[in-house]
Amino acid sequence: MENRRVILLAGGIGTGKTTTIMQWANNRNDVAGILTPIIAEERVFYSIGEKNVFKMLAQAEDAGGLQVGKYFFSATAFIKASQIITESSIKKNIKYLVIDEIGPLELRKQQGFWQALQSLFTAKSIPTLILLARESLREELTSLLTENGFYLSGTDTVGFKDCMAKEA
Repeated sequence: MENRRVILLAGGIGTGKTTTIMQWANNRNDVAGILTPIIAEERVFYSIGEKNVFKMLAQAEDAGGLQVGKYFFSATAFIKASQIITESSIKKNIKYLVIDEIGPLELRKQQGFWQALQSLFTAKSIPTLILLARESLREELTSLLTENGFYLSGTDTVGFKDCMAKEA
């Protein structure tokens, strides 16, 4: 297998993980994937490559919504976001593939981005993965990635900026 590199940004809620990646990816054409910024007080999916936004939270008509704690997410939106991730992973011009974020939905319930992760785990070659996660899930996510043959670099937003500065 070729590239199996992961840059993991782990931190608490509101520590700037999404903002850091959004600013870094803003004018690049070699980055794709999904970010989950808050826009107009609502968490949304943002397709980096397509530069468009779509709803993340479940609507009343969204049967089979995904629940984590008090939050209900749109299963349909996760399917769309996962499709963007898997399709972006095979594009020749994409050097970095972002998934924001890997959380309890994926690690504990095997929902959300779980299927997209599984396809990346079995792919022959993929872009460098940039994964965002809560600090409390760092160890669990690191174990999963290591078990699937990935090696990690980067740690937090400061580490990410340092890491990317060296690649520029």
